Parts: sequence; C-alpha cells; structure tokens
Amino acid sequence: MNSSETFNLEKSLTRIRDIQSLLQEGNQPFDDSVGLFEEATQLINACRSYLLEAEVKLQKLSEK
Repeated sequence: MNSSETFNLEKSLTRIRDIQSLLQEGNQPFDDSVGLFEEATQLINACRSYLLEAEVKLQKLSEK
C-alpha cells in the first residue's frame, strides 16, 4: 500500500478471503501461492495494526 492510499479494512478483509479461496483451490503455481500467502500475511498485519489503533482511540474517547 502506498503512503498516499488510505487503508480500507473492509477491502483488505475481502482480499484476504479471496486469497484464502485461491489457495484452497490449489490451482495456483507454487510461486504464485507463495506470493499470495505473503500478500495475505501483509494484509493481516495491516488489519491487526489498524484495529489496535482503533482500540486505543476508543479507549481514549471512553475515558473522557
């Protein structure tokens, strides 16, 4: 993701599901599967970071 792009949780989750389906089908060449796995891992990490940041923001708001 470029720094100019805004993170979109829903699109990322959809892409993760799409990758999961592709990998479960087993029709991808090995190198493509590795690339898809890497992409999914990056997206999962980005989602995790996004959700952790959102949790911190919500905790701060609830303290006010």
